[in-house]
Amino acid sequence: MPLLFQRKIGLEDRPIPIAGIRDLLQDALAATGFTDATGNPLHFAPHDFRRIFTTDAVINGMPPHIAQLILGHRDINTTMGYKAVYPEEAINGHRAFIARRRDLRPSEEYRSPTEQEWESSSATSNDARLPSETAAGPTAPVASTSTAASLNYRLVPAE
Repeated sequence: MPLLFQRKIGLEDRPIPIAGIRDLLQDALAATGFTDATGNPLHFAPHDFRRIFTTDAVINGMPPHIAQLILGHRDINTTMGYKAVYPEEAINGHRAFIARRRDLRPSEEYRSPTEQEWESSSATSNDARLPSETAAGPTAPVASTSTAASLNYRLVPAE
């Protein structure tokens, strides 16, 4: 596999030692004058760029198993641990999932209920009680007030 950081020595391409890469990186950062929020010079390690590359590659469509091969990981979970997840990405991923799911399900499942269906559902669910405990125990969240209100549930405190 080709090396990312290499130099010619005679007729051979040789890897640049990791310490040399660190020095080059720190010198380049120092020359920029960039600082972090506390005013200290920025510090990056070569490994940071592996993470940045992986995040960018997978977000832009590289299949994770290909990134795994490029990075030389035995386990795909190691590769996916490198990939950062941004809130917008999570939202877009969820929307795409819902769109794919809707494509697979009969369209009538996704219609808006009629007024009569809504009233009928509302009348029968007004007395529904949310459980005060789950299998995880009494501290596990059951439903938010907004979720319960949208479902017409009445919140009942744990006894």
